[in-house]
Amino acid sequence: MAIDLKSLKKNQSYSAIAPVSELLDDLNELAVMDKDAEHQLKHYGTLRLGLIVGAIVVAFLASLFLFYVGLIALVGLLGAVIWVSIQRAKYVGLDLPDERYQFAQEITNLLARDMTPEQLVQLDVGFRSALAAENKTNSQPHPKRSGWTLDSYQHDWFKVQGGFADGTRFSLALMEMFQHASGYKRSASGKRKYKSKTKSKGTTLDLQLFCPRKRYGALDVLRNDAEKAVQMLPGVRLKRCRVTPKGLAITLLLPPDATASMVRDSLIKLLLSAYQVLNLAQQLSQKSKPPKKSKKRKRNGGRIGA
Repeated sequence: MAIDLKSLKKNQSYSAIAPVSELLDDLNELAVMDKDAEHQLKHYGTLRLGLIVGAIVVAFLASLFLFYVGLIALVGLLGAVIWVSIQRAKYVGLDLPDERYQFAQEITNLLARDMTPEQLVQLDVGFRSALAAENKTNSQPHPKRSGWTLDSYQHDWFKVQGGFADGTRFSLALMEMFQHASGYKRSASGKRKYKSKTKSKGTTLDLQLFCPRKRYGALDVLRNDAEKAVQMLPGVRLKRCRVTPKGLAITLLLPPDATASMVRDSLIKLLLSAYQVLNLAQQLSQKSKPPKKSKKRKRNGGRIGA
């Protein structure tokens, strides 16, 4: 499935509904595209810097010796600087945060193990900064610093929705939370300088499962035991665990200093915990079913048509 580069550069996000194999192909293409963009930006950036330095040297020499020849050379160099800048601008929106698509690759691969090849999956991955304007949820005066502003941000940059081979529908989302304080601070010399500080408030992992009643009819029986089945790393807190006859919803809160590997491992444990609850519900459902009655054949005494 071809990636719309124009949309990717403008929206800084990837969103698609397709079989999981096509989504993985797209994510691999994003990785190759990102590496190429990094290389081109570095190449054109170095080239532009060299041309600018050359233009400064030519302008200095032209002022001392050959004015007209130097002026022509200077115009040529400035034209080259403009051309290089235009070429570099083509790759600016394609330099993506590596950890975003790498995380999406790993989790999509993990989920694909329990899906049929033709299963459609919706995948949304955002590449904008966490402090982008659309992520701001609240703004208020700083409670401890006069003249400062305290802004809150919620960045839900990863979400995947689909269905497993057993008929269970799932929705898995990740959201990062930040607080950004900004304002002016007076230095010892009396000058006012603008200062800002960003602080992580944690990361949430939200899993929702919508299960077929025929297979997991006893799920509601495990309402009080589901919390005990949730496995968590040290520092991770269970924010929500809700069980209904129709499904299961679990939300984990990770600490502000959570690393990328901690987020990945917590998500894997979250999925395994949910699978454990579903397996137990399936076993209980099978035990509660009444045994099937065997059909007895009627005897007719050997008489045809009797």
